[in-house]
Amino acid sequence: MGQYFHPVNLDKREYVNSHDYGSGLKLMEHSWLLNPFVNAVLHLLKPGERWHQTRLVWAGDYMDDGLFLKQIEGKGPGVKTLYDCCNEPENGDAPCISKLIPVLPDGPATRYIVNHERMQFIDLQKLPEENEGWVIHPLPLLTCSGNGRGGGDFRGDNKYVGSWAGQVISAEYERPLGFKEIKPDFTERQDTKKPDSEHNSFSPQRLEHIRRLRKARRLFKQVPLFAFNLMKGEYPNYTYSTFLDDLRRRAKPKPKLKKDPLSKYGRFHRMQLYINQYQETGDYMFLIKAQALRRLLTKPYRIMVRLNGTEYTYKVSALIPIEKIESIMPQIQKCTQPEAVDTIIDSITGSGF
Repeated sequence: MGQYFHPVNLDKREYVNSHDYGSGLKLMEHSWLLNPFVNAVLHLLKPGERWHQTRLVWAGDYMDDGLFLKQIEGKGPGVKTLYDCCNEPENGDAPCISKLIPVLPDGPATRYIVNHERMQFIDLQKLPEENEGWVIHPLPLLTCSGNGRGGGDFRGDNKYVGSWAGQVISAEYERPLGFKEIKPDFTERQDTKKPDSEHNSFSPQRLEHIRRLRKARRLFKQVPLFAFNLMKGEYPNYTYSTFLDDLRRRAKPKPKLKKDPLSKYGRFHRMQLYINQYQETGDYMFLIKAQALRRLLTKPYRIMVRLNGTEYTYKVSALIPIEKIESIMPQIQKCTQPEAVDTIIDSITGSGF
């Protein structure tokens, strides 16, 4: 079965849940460079932030019983692991470790993650590429406890996995003096048994390109109608052609249906028209209209008519083109009897609606 993970701060008795950032709970569902959930934890570890230079464990629900639990107070009788402390007890009491939801601010990202007990650090600009621009983030793997016991765990052979669990960690902007740099080079590929010198380091320019590409794809997935303008607001010289290139798949795409399955619905082409008008003019009103149509796309039309003081509601199939609905509305407004409205609606639905 799959194993779930929470990053837990032992000193603050707090944890962060990946679901609050749209990421999965399994280790390799979120252990990627620029992942918003991992970035939230990195933000907490920055200088001046709540978790800076505190003990961190990426706790798995299959980790060893009792590990790191001695200093945790208020544990219920059913608590066996640190991960259990993050869940609400069956008796309804509050969890013995509280949840934190840090907000990601704008600003520069930290470059180094530092272990103050081992006097080690990792440069996040010197990480091996996994596939198509994806890079494994070392922080969850270094601090995890329980890896290798469930689905979704890291499957590479690497001595550094879990070696920082429960130790004092921070994220820093400057290279720490007197600390030793290590290069775990986490990867699940099978062809990477190479010396450190053979791995390609990321230049600041390439890392910035990867960050922009990943952000464009994430925004397009979350808010497709607003993604381009959000990107343009962050990157002033960003163009629509660059946006399309960022969304372009770098691998051979899987076979797809030639026709959009949503195109059968009557509001679809009007929605596409608004999207095209937004791309041509930049007017947000077109985006708002397109968004409203998308929410109603598969729902039946509701035509409300008041006749002789009585209100009637007619539901019409969502497959009817919106233009037909609009064309019959002036006729319906002139009707005085429900039978007349039925006749008009039947004229566009064929029979029965």
